[in-house]
Amino acid sequence: MTLTATLADNGGGSMQGLPLAGRTVNYTLGSQAETEVTNASGVAGKSLVLTQMAQSLNIVSQFGGDGLYQSSGDSDPFTINKEDVETIYTGDSLIFTAGPTIGTASAVRLSARLTQLDSEPGNLALAKVRFELYKFSNGSTTPTFTFANIAVDAAGNAETTVALAVDDAYTVRVVIEPANGYWTANPAGDGTLVVAYGTTERRVTGGGWVPDAASANNKGHFGFTVNYRNNGSPSGNALYTFRGTDGYNYRVKSNSWQGGGLTFYGDPWKAAFSGKCNVQKIDPLTGATVESWGNYTFTVDLVDGDLKNPRETDRYAVQILTDAGAIWKQIGTRTAPVQLGGGNVAVKSN
Repeated sequence: MTLTATLADNGGGSMQGLPLAGRTVNYTLGSQAETEVTNASGVAGKSLVLTQMAQSLNIVSQFGGDGLYQSSGDSDPFTINKEDVETIYTGDSLIFTAGPTIGTASAVRLSARLTQLDSEPGNLALAKVRFELYKFSNGSTTPTFTFANIAVDAAGNAETTVALAVDDAYTVRVVIEPANGYWTANPAGDGTLVVAYGTTERRVTGGGWVPDAASANNKGHFGFTVNYRNNGSPSGNALYTFRGTDGYNYRVKSNSWQGGGLTFYGDPWKAAFSGKCNVQKIDPLTGATVESWGNYTFTVDLVDGDLKNPRETDRYAVQILTDAGAIWKQIGTRTAPVQLGGGNVAVKSN
């Protein structure tokens, strides 16, 4: 910021308003102080880099007086706001437990990267991150699990390792601890995380992200686990999230397998599943749903590149249709799914 004070003669007569050059002005803003000498126009301009936490205080400018002029000062209200930082989830997206009867993964890596949104570098190490995890079935604004006060390094990276119960698709929300006096997450990043049983049963499961040109950060995150019940009907959940160009986060959550199902093709590395879903428009600051749409349908196509010879990068495609049958979101196609930017897709067809 720039501090500016003007010093002028105030004694009346012909000298009234005359700029006073070469005089020292002292500035005080909370715990910070600066000094500057007035120029020929009587102006003392000084740059100040704020190092204090968010608060309301006064900016005081003071001329101490000299042999010709009395002292003079001024005090004005001043507010320091928290600085915005973008949070991006960079941790695990798909992890398996140690066996088919073990319901908890013991070493899940949660990590995030913080990115400043302006050209003025600040100390990201003053931030503390909170990971808020919502099970697929949790539609409230209260997280299922919270991992708080995670330290951030100078490069903006935060990481912790936790134990987590199996869930088809967690939503991971990365926020800055509210008690932090320097930074606020705006926008706060959403990610996905699948914790699946370590089993060889016939199913598809996956988590990660794909390029999404229609999103604000060119990323879309997905998570799913889909298998068959004993009666042959499909079971499981699927999630797709992205940051909208309108400033909101969007979550697409499966809610019915009516009219859809799980399909394995002749090639063991290919599969698809489809069903019905709802779309939620999320306030990135509060995590609250501000609008939602139901009775949408979705189709997901998968390629497990680890099963091919030679191995390839896994691929994913999703098409989401409105209740009127119009395309609402399209990433890749069945014949041309897109390569994952990160994460993993697992197809177990036998």
